[in-house]
Amino acid sequence: THTTPVDGIVSAIHSFGGRLLAGVGGTLRLYDIGKLQLLRKCETKLPTFATCITSQGWRIFLGDSQYSLLVLQY
Repeated sequence: THTTPVDGIVSAIHSFGGRLLAGVGGTLRLYDIGKLQLLRKCETKLPTFATCITSQGWRIFLGDSQYSLLVLQY
């Protein structure tokens, strides 16, 4: 099993191209699998708290608690 410590509340997770997108507090993080834990590949700051994540192709749709929808591209 994998155990990965995070420094906030995980509010939303989504599978994205064989990796894991996670909304952790005010950031969106992309994790890849490692031998003992998940490895953080990249992260971006969000203006508010992420509540839901979905994707279509390389586009990421992020629902948050204030602005309602953000569209990101990886």
